[in-house]
Amino acid sequence: MSSFWMARVFYNEGISGNLTGVVQLEKDIGDIASKKMATRLQLPDTAFIWKENSMKHRTYSPYEELEFCTQTLLATGAVQKIQSKNLERFEFEGATGLISVFTQGDDIWWIEQTPGEISPYYNYDVLNELSISKNILGGMLGVGGNGRKRLYIPINSEENLYIVHLKPSLVMNICQRMGINGIVLFVKKDQSNVLLRVFTTSLAGNEDAATGGAALGLLGYNQLFSFGLSNNIRVDQGHIDSSSRGCIYLKNDVENNQNLIGSKVDVLIEGLIL
Repeated sequence: MSSFWMARVFYNEGISGNLTGVVQLEKDIGDIASKKMATRLQLPDTAFIWKENSMKHRTYSPYEELEFCTQTLLATGAVQKIQSKNLERFEFEGATGLISVFTQGDDIWWIEQTPGEISPYYNYDVLNELSISKNILGGMLGVGGNGRKRLYIPINSEENLYIVHLKPSLVMNICQRMGINGIVLFVKKDQSNVLLRVFTTSLAGNEDAATGGAALGLLGYNQLFSFGLSNNIRVDQGHIDSSSRGCIYLKNDVENNQNLIGSKVDVLIEGLIL
């Protein structure tokens, strides 16, 4: 039996966030067994952690392994705080290297992470495939990110953001062809507030309630295109009419040359997986 916790990540007032699993193992159980357990749990994302010199950290959705997952790292930090009797900084060895997760005494957990390079994407034929008119664009297309690559499509208004409908099968086909992991639609409400929608291969092309890596990529997009975002950003993700939405915080600490992504985390359940 393995110890198990379930936490709510990326939530806020009126925003439900994502339920997230954390499984503590005695040793690595391998890719197949981890996928099977994540499929049994049917949570959006589940972290698997075990001690092997350093604390190892891997993430699986019910469909695939995620090379980097902000959501499970934040949840794991909050779980480890409970286990360690209130330590507030932890280091995990993930698939992409060492990651520090910390809180500053409030309800928000943070990760320092580079947003990854975003490059211009000039093939606008993809908009026709997605049935998105060029008339509702709010800027240039971009592609890239850290770990998981995504196509970034800025939209010119909140109303137009929410009228877009993407079929999961179409999302999967385009992502497979482009070698990316998701499609991101977003609107800048003002310099400190962004509305975001993310369709991801980790959910078989469906829309995610909250996607930390996709939100982090907005910093890379802003650096490339001078999009006018501030150094402190709140990102509200998901369709306005959906019961599943997320709230993500971004900080671009210019003085210390840090990019931070954070969220409130609430550990809800502790138990055992049989």
